[in-house]
Amino acid sequence: MQLEPITESRKRRSSRVRRLTALATALMFAAACITWKRQSRAPEAVVTNERPDRVRVVLVNNEQVTVFGPAIDGDRLVGWTRPERAGTRDALYPLTEVQSLELAVVSKARTAALVTGIGVTAILVIAAIAAATSKPAPTTTTWRWSCPLIYSETDDGWALDSGTFGGAIMRPLRRTDVDNLDFARPRSGVLTLKLANELDETDFVDAVEVLAVDHQPGTTMGSSPGGTLHALGTLEAPVQAHDYSGRDVLAGVSRPDGRSWESELRARDPTSAAARDGIELSFKRPKHVTSARLVVDARNTPWSSFLLGQFVAAHGNHTADWYAALDAEPARAAEMQAFLAQEAFLRVSVQTRDGWKDRGLVWEAGPELVKRQVIPIDLAGVAGEIVRIRLDAPASFWLVDYVGLDTGPEPPFWARPLGLRRSAAGPQRALLDTLAVADGREQPLETGQSVELQFDVPPTEPGRSRSYMVRTTGWYRLQTPEVDEPDPVFLESVMQPGGVARASAIRLNAALQRLQVEPRSK
Repeated sequence: MQLEPITESRKRRSSRVRRLTALATALMFAAACITWKRQSRAPEAVVTNERPDRVRVVLVNNEQVTVFGPAIDGDRLVGWTRPERAGTRDALYPLTEVQSLELAVVSKARTAALVTGIGVTAILVIAAIAAATSKPAPTTTTWRWSCPLIYSETDDGWALDSGTFGGAIMRPLRRTDVDNLDFARPRSGVLTLKLANELDETDFVDAVEVLAVDHQPGTTMGSSPGGTLHALGTLEAPVQAHDYSGRDVLAGVSRPDGRSWESELRARDPTSAAARDGIELSFKRPKHVTSARLVVDARNTPWSSFLLGQFVAAHGNHTADWYAALDAEPARAAEMQAFLAQEAFLRVSVQTRDGWKDRGLVWEAGPELVKRQVIPIDLAGVAGEIVRIRLDAPASFWLVDYVGLDTGPEPPFWARPLGLRRSAAGPQRALLDTLAVADGREQPLETGQSVELQFDVPPTEPGRSRSYMVRTTGWYRLQTPEVDEPDPVFLESVMQPGGVARASAIRLNAALQRLQVEPRSK
């Protein structure tokens, strides 16, 4: 295809972006704006009186599944498990096996964040599938790969609070991750979380631990991609910020308000530097400061998550052999991950007297919610009173909500691990024993399964504030088709320097071309 002409009229481009934004918002609404609230009434009373279009069923074995078109048929709850199966009852659960039901509740805060923060790349995923298969565009998103999800129990139900150990897509890449729990609040000295697999993958969880972190009032907490805790004082906003297209993006990244920066939606030359995109930011630097902590609130786009799945799926009917080979050679798996991280994660660099120098990576966060990551920055080689920092990655891979810089001394903090309650007996007690300590024993979670975890919380020390953070260890395996022949050309091209950005640009261009043609054919 030909690249979009630079001379395209602003009116035409604006119209296309508005169309994409509206369609992406509609497609993502159900997944991004719904929270679930547990019902105290009997399941038959909930279904009969509320007549919901969907319910989330929690079975006595703690498995959960979303049932559409629920109805009571005698002593059974019936319905279907996917929206496209409307009218075909493939969900049949005896009421004696149903522990409770949860109803979908629209979250106003998350809806507002969706409109300004989720971006428009969800529709690119659909167009990419259609362009590759020459079939009509599907009506549901198919990028459902990310990482295990953690919910915090609130007065309004379960609130999605973390996506954990992102990027650990095979056993040798098992990692420990630490993340803020923004919604976690103890009740009567007990904090309750839910670990859930809602995606097309199998999660292998070694441990889930909550940290109660006490710190000085007015400070906050964050974690580096490697899991190191950092206390944060006053965060300086950038004084200037523009992206690689020259757009002034200062208003979008100077405060954590859900108005995320994302790449300009346009065709790009896969062989040029335009296949990557990013932001250049300027911060004031106090005299004699030689180190700082960069704070980035960001998430991946659905497009990024989709392309990760495409990379795994390209191994086709040799996928199992590929996994087995890397399981047998952990060093080779680590080399692959290090290469893909440099290519696809959000690269942080600082301008010094000797040019731009890499200072670290913002790790894969998943597309479900914004994640705070702290990158220690060495400023020893920076000249003058302004610190210039670049964040860049393949175009349309990231949504950046906020960037701040802490140049002061790190405030003190006191972190203590909370004990996991293990009062249950039988299989449930064995499951909790497995998750209590990172000891190599893993609990697999298949799609639709979840487990509730409770932690005893001590009182906060007088004169201190408290934050809760979750520390998890594990890995996950994407569930991709393993029937076609491998695509060695694609795989080899991706594993070349610049290959991820080039492959992304090629598919992004095809998706955009599809979107430009389809509306005129109606």
